Amino acid sequence: MALIFIRGILMQLVMQEEVEQLQLELQNTIAMYKQVCEDLVQAQNKHLTYVKFSVFSYFILVRFVVEIFHGLREEVMTTSARGHGLMSRVKQLEADVPSIEKAFFSNRSLITH
Repeated sequence: MALIFIRGILMQLVMQEEVEQLQLELQNTIAMYKQVCEDLVQAQNKHLTYVKFSVFSYFILVRFVVEIFHGLREEVMTTSARGHGLMSRVKQLEADVPSIEKAFFSNRSLITH
């Protein structure tokens, strides 16, 4: 029973590490998103100062931005799905811990008598 208890603790530690990794990935994705926005504004301002965009140039720029944001959205959705899956596993572990502890402590009291 002690092994089951220890295994549960180890699984919680692994899941906590995975949650932290997901948070880091999400932060990196958001940072990339912000950088793309800043780069786009800088590029637009620079080009508007020197060259007037034609309708076609705007179309190309919009397509480029849409492709980048679509990729970022996919990354966010994937990270979010992994996070939801991890949270459901954590909730299941949290639900199982009391019964594991009860079984562990009840067997321990039998062994010590």
